[in-house]
Parts: sequence; structure tokens; C-alpha cells
Amino acid sequence: MQRYPITCAATVVLMYLPSRSEAQARPFVYSLLPDAPAATVNRLSADLAYGHDVFHGLGPENFEQRLGLLVPLRRALTLMAEAGWAPHDDATGSDASVRGELLARLPLRGRATLALGAGGMYDYSRTPVALGRLVFGYTWAHTQAAANLRLEHPFSSDSGQEQRDPVDVIMTLGLSHAVNGTVRLGVESVAEDLEGLVESDEAEGGAKLMVGPSLGFAPPRAQWSALVIAGPVLHLSQSSVSGAGSGAPRDLSNSGYVVRTSITFQW
Repeated sequence: MQRYPITCAATVVLMYLPSRSEAQARPFVYSLLPDAPAATVNRLSADLAYGHDVFHGLGPENFEQRLGLLVPLRRALTLMAEAGWAPHDDATGSDASVRGELLARLPLRGRATLALGAGGMYDYSRTPVALGRLVFGYTWAHTQAAANLRLEHPFSSDSGQEQRDPVDVIMTLGLSHAVNGTVRLGVESVAEDLEGLVESDEAEGGAKLMVGPSLGFAPPRAQWSALVIAGPVLHLSQSSVSGAGSGAPRDLSNSGYVVRTSITFQW
């Protein structure tokens, strides 16, 4: 509890705040999927993750705490804000990061979702980053699917030592199925630097992929839900340039993994 005060305190608050609506298990950790305008709810989440030999799209090495807020606005707009904290080490220039995005849901008929987003981030390497996002989703009676294409343009960092691509492309895919009114099962993947499959000198060490199962839980008549995902980190190619990873150049092997848990409160 003492090592992770942000996540522990936020989890206790989220589980006991009153709500006028029943919880629905958060379907995805790494993908955003705005609600339909007629069914919008506010969501506040507290995450705790541990990663080993991970890459930028998954977060920093070792432990990370994160608080996130998803707020629907008028005219099919959704505001997303996040703040993360990770113990400072040689791979991070800062122990905190912040991110904000504004998503606009485009009009589509039927069960499909299409949205565009833009925003900014100040990451763990003390680098300001411009963000862009394309969201596509589809909802069946008991199943949700989501695909996010995220574009990140890093500006010069404070250290000036980190080697980054002019534009980082991160692709996330997710599929989540409601087994019953309480439990959801799913799978998610995060891919980064896929240009490394065809470029031998990709600036951040080559193409990387994480894929793993997820388990969601929402107690009946409760206002909170929980989600956990775990999976291996695979390095699909190796570049002649050492990867920047989470902030420090190093060679990467297929020994990585990540585990992330999330408690979400909605109202």
C-alpha cells in the first residue's frame, strides 16, 4: 500500500462512491472506444502495471500507476485525460507523464463507431509529443471490437540524447465478449514500429508486438468494474540501430511481458 499510494487510494474511493447506474466492465485497456451519444457515461479509472523489456506503447519499465478520466461532451465529443507515475530510473527522464486527447465521433449508421482524435502528451523522457488517433469499433449484442491507430510526433527532448522516429505509429486491436452480466473475456494487442519489418535501420530497434488475454469483472448493481490483461512482448525484427524503448537505448530480446490491472468507476 505504501509503495503505490495513488492507485491504492483511488481504488478504495472508486469502489465505494455511490452511483445511479450499474457498472459495465471496461472492455479495453489499450484501445479507446467512445460510447454512443445516447449511452454516454463518465469513467474514472485507476491502473497498476508491471512491465519487463517493454516498448513505448505499453508504458515504462517496471511499475507504473495511472489515473484516467473519460468524459463525454456535447456534439459527440469525448475528452480523455491521463496522468501516470513510475519510479525514476536510468530509462526515464521523469517520474511522471500526462496526456490529453479530444475525440470526435463521426456519424455512422448501425453498430459501427468511427472517431478522430487529437491531443498532446509529456512523456517519461521529458519529451512533448503531438498526438493523433483514428478509432474504429463495432458492437454486437454481447461483443465489442475496437481498432485504434495512434500517431505520435515527438519534439526535441530535454536531454537531446533519445533517438526517436519523426512519427511513431502505434496500432491497438481489442475484442471483448460478455460471458454473462458479470464477466467479460477478451484479447488485446499493441503493435509499434511495424515499419521495422521492411526497414533495417528503423530508429527505435525494430517492430514490436504485445498480445494477450483479458478478463473483466463487474459485480451486479455495483458502480465499479475491474479489468486485467497480461501478455508477452515480442520483437518481430531487430534494427541496426539500438532501440530507444522507454527512454534508454538498448538491444531488446523476446523475454518481455506486461501485466496491467484497472479499476473503473462510472457515473
